[in-house]
Amino acid sequence: MVILFCLLCLISSILYRLAGKCFRFVYWNVLVRIRELFLFYVFLSYLGVLELGYVRAGVWNIDCPEDVREVELLADTGAIYTVLPASFLRELGVEPIGRRRFRLANNEVIEREVGIVGIEVQGIRAHTIVVFGDEDVYLLGVVTLEELGLEVDPISGELRPLELLLM
Repeated sequence: MVILFCLLCLISSILYRLAGKCFRFVYWNVLVRIRELFLFYVFLSYLGVLELGYVRAGVWNIDCPEDVREVELLADTGAIYTVLPASFLRELGVEPIGRRRFRLANNEVIEREVGIVGIEVQGIRAHTIVVFGDEDVYLLGVVTLEELGLEVDPISGELRPLELLLM
């Protein structure tokens, strides 16, 4: 990372000298912002904030709680609901209870079926809404985390107990 940053500085200095006087001010401001973002990225990577947090969970159909399937989920604080592959949920016998619209990271809006499953993480059990997602998508959403009384530690990426409020 340090070598990459040094190369970025060297290239930017050369480009700055080659730019005409009228473009130097704009170029310099853009260059400073790029350097700041790069340093911020390196800092967050060093702290481990950008690491992905995977957790083991047991999932079951609420109508058949004895058939628990173990899955590995990505704790995604950007996802509202938990997302599991539609084929996996149908195999469990989970029935859709409706359809909801979702906005993806690329700003595309899609509509997916949703259902209810039982879930257990770190020995804590709850029923939660689940999205019938694409294959190979295993996300643990914020609603499920809150139902379980858990949150993602922003430094370590691990799950920890959430301070529950009752007001």
